[in-house]
Amino acid sequence: MRKLILCLIICSSVLLSCSTKKENKNKVTITFETFEWLPVQQKWMKEFIKRFEQEHPGIEVKMQFAADNRKVLVEIAGGTAPDVFFGGNWDGPNLVLKKSVIDLMPYIKEDKLDLNQYFTSLIEIFKYDEGLYAFPVFGMSFGLVYNKKIFDQNKYPYPDENWTLDDFLKAAIALTKRDANGKIIHYGTLRPHSWNTMLSNGGKIFDFQNKKFVINSKQNIETVQFLTDLEKKYKVCPGEAEIQQWGKGGIIPLFTTGKIAMYVCTSTEISEFKKTKNLEWGIVPIPKGKKGRIIGIGVGCLYIASQSKHKKEAWEFVKSYCGETGQTLFAEIAAAGVPSLKKVAYSIYSGPGNEKNKVFIDALNYLTRDANLHKLPFWMEIETNIFTPGLDLIYMQKKTVEKGLEEINNRANELIK
Repeated sequence: MRKLILCLIICSSVLLSCSTKKENKNKVTITFETFEWLPVQQKWMKEFIKRFEQEHPGIEVKMQFAADNRKVLVEIAGGTAPDVFFGGNWDGPNLVLKKSVIDLMPYIKEDKLDLNQYFTSLIEIFKYDEGLYAFPVFGMSFGLVYNKKIFDQNKYPYPDENWTLDDFLKAAIALTKRDANGKIIHYGTLRPHSWNTMLSNGGKIFDFQNKKFVINSKQNIETVQFLTDLEKKYKVCPGEAEIQQWGKGGIIPLFTTGKIAMYVCTSTEISEFKKTKNLEWGIVPIPKGKKGRIIGIGVGCLYIASQSKHKKEAWEFVKSYCGETGQTLFAEIAAAGVPSLKKVAYSIYSGPGNEKNKVFIDALNYLTRDANLHKLPFWMEIETNIFTPGLDLIYMQKKTVEKGLEEINNRANELIK
């Protein structure tokens, strides 16, 4: 009897082993690489992968982290690209130009996936000709956040959606306070984003028709002078040295500790406001310029590498990540921006308890072709190496506005010849 039982146990073990080997043999492993490494980001991605693997037992996901998006470029060049990787709209032009990523439209059509479920402005950013070369996860937009306590103490009315840049300046002047010795108590604001303000005020950065930069236009000179004057003439915003001293290298602490009354923030920052005890704050759309509101939007997205040997499985991952399962987890746990899926954006991201986030959803409507500079293959290099450092020289008054913008424009156009 004992021999019979032992025989049955051995047979069962062999059958189970064979079954497991067969199951593992049929399972496909895909790699997913991301540089979103913050604890809250890791939490939602790990939870998503857990659910995805439960719903797709034939697919195993290996997640790997990178310090930034440069790692994947090295891997692509070396022929070791991950199947799926996180990136942004700024990566798209060069990835598409070099055919490093695939067109997702054939998969979308085959699955009859309705793109109308998603915000059009976020989808359009990744369209090149008739193809869609990445799928948006979230959009990062802007709003004017303000400290209610400082406004109340100064008996100044809260900002609203009708505010213009002139209203913004008047409030910044009124809300900048110093003690009897002239020491700053709190500033009125921080300097708003340069190129958003230029575009909203009627300027252009790039002439798409004539394919050249026009940064040194009359409108842009006027706008950059306004942005420079906020610190140097009106003294309503801190300089870089003060920001480093007060904010310990970041701007969020300046607001949460009451050192500034208001500033144009991104959707990625408000989670910190929510966590700060006794901080009473509100948020409204950014102030209108002469041409209304125009902003550039940063979009987090997923790409599928052309080198992937498991494109179908990679697509299933992308579809689920950007579908209701992934988007719901993103909105509930991370919420670093506006979820690309409208249903989740309105029901969870800006739903009960998160009504203030509606400002960032509305801001998706301010995107225009002129603001979509990230579709230019050379834009990131120009912004990093020419545009930003050139403006810094102007704001530090090491260059005049006219001379500084002329030099930025000449260098940018020289680079694209």
